[in-house]
Amino acid sequence: MKKNTLSPDLDLLCKTLCRKVLNEGDYQNLSNQDLNQVSSFLIQFNNELSSSRESLHKSLQNWFLGKNTPSASKVEEIAKSLGYLGFQDFIQKNKLKIQTTRIRQSASLSPFHKTLMFCGIAFLIALFFPLISGITIEKSVSVQIEGSELLISIIQAVVVISFYMITRFTDFGGRDKIKNPSVNRPVEVQHSMQQFFKGWKYLWLSFSLLYVWFCILYGSGLYTNPYAQSASDIVTIFSSLCFAYLFSVMDVESIPRPKSKKSIDTFYTYLSVFTIGLSISSILSILDRYYNLGALDGMGTYILGYTNVIVMLYFFGRLESHYLNVNRFVLLPLYTYAIIQIAYVLFFATDKGGQSFEASIIGMALLLKAFLYFLIREWIKEGKIETYFFRQHEREG
Repeated sequence: MKKNTLSPDLDLLCKTLCRKVLNEGDYQNLSNQDLNQVSSFLIQFNNELSSSRESLHKSLQNWFLGKNTPSASKVEEIAKSLGYLGFQDFIQKNKLKIQTTRIRQSASLSPFHKTLMFCGIAFLIALFFPLISGITIEKSVSVQIEGSELLISIIQAVVVISFYMITRFTDFGGRDKIKNPSVNRPVEVQHSMQQFFKGWKYLWLSFSLLYVWFCILYGSGLYTNPYAQSASDIVTIFSSLCFAYLFSVMDVESIPRPKSKKSIDTFYTYLSVFTIGLSISSILSILDRYYNLGALDGMGTYILGYTNVIVMLYFFGRLESHYLNVNRFVLLPLYTYAIIQIAYVLFFATDKGGQSFEASIIGMALLLKAFLYFLIREWIKEGKIETYFFRQHEREG
């Protein structure tokens, strides 16, 4: 195959991008604007590549990082056809540096991950504060455990685990729509869909962990232990963090692009603020379980329930977007589901409800969880969520 007249420009461009990876460690930015330039050169050289631009991007990423994969070999073959073998020499000479950069990239932490680590340490300190400080727990815990609590927890665990397994391992939950998006959609739309679906899966995983934990507590009799109850407060906020993640993905641009770094910073800021707020409320609830705070006793539990509801309402409110084009009455059950969280705290914590009331509230919450699952699942399958991200991408330019 003859050398293409674009070879010198392409050679210079590839070397520039490789140095960008080596010097700045900015591998993520190669997934968009920079790779589009290289792809445009290659597509002009071979029109058959125009139907698989995304695959071409992945191949280029592998090649820039010196990965010996079939996709990288494919690009290398094209490169040899274009006649710029000097670039491969550049790769070989800097192979060790490229591997070091790749390790550094994989080990780097985003602001959100740093926040999670900080909150995790704060949780451990709060959880074992009485042991660390040597102060005796002043608040006695006396809870009468009935067999019904264990049965209800088992039922909820089975249901939410089923939803998680269906979403994670089958196409019924919308996995096929994520793998095969509509044609002519920007790659950013697909990435946003993947982020949303990841948060959606983790939401049901968090529900599963919560109710499995409740099964363990009620089944073993550990529910009267203040440390076990405090651990419940930590597990409870996992689902709230997932709601916060879903809201953030839908509300601000969450895909890294050179021209929208400010939006990415906003995305991480959202997640960090939600995480810190939920963590503080959870820590207050933990301390509330240890000590008798007089007139403020029980306030930590109320604050935790309040913050959990606020995060849920943020997400449910985002679903009212005109981009989704849905009847707002459809979302009424979701707002009811959020209100139930407050009802749980107010009635159960103050002994204003009996067992029949408790069973009714928990049963209603389970039904509304199922409604949430099938609603979002249907929107994913019908393409409403994809259309939302596409229209949002058009607005952001």
